[in-house]
Amino acid sequence: MTITYTFLPHVCPEEEGLYCPQIVCDACGKPIRDHGNTYWVAHADGTPAPGVWHTHKGVCARFDDEIKRRHGREDSVVMWEEVDRWLKQLAHNLHRPLPQLRHAVARAPARLAAPDHQQGEVP
Repeated sequence: MTITYTFLPHVCPEEEGLYCPQIVCDACGKPIRDHGNTYWVAHADGTPAPGVWHTHKGVCARFDDEIKRRHGREDSVVMWEEVDRWLKQLAHNLHRPLPQLRHAVARAPARLAAPDHQQGEVP
């Protein structure tokens, strides 16, 4: 997972802006400013492979094959969740959910990455 910081002058204008974290796509290297996916590898024995990866939806979502090739085993599956939902689940697991998002946490289980890449808007 790649995180970068971007200066946003409209955030905390009383302090002339703020540097805010931003998720970077692990496939193309550009910031994810709209819709994206979070991926991780789970092995059949329940142990996770180290690492979490983020991609834009669409063409960059094809990165799941590369993730499995590099970090998986024969018994591995690549799991995915939409970035915004994954962040809500992360905040929930820190026992500090964002108040306005509390109701949206963990309504659905994580999904298996489809071998035909149906999860994104792939042309």
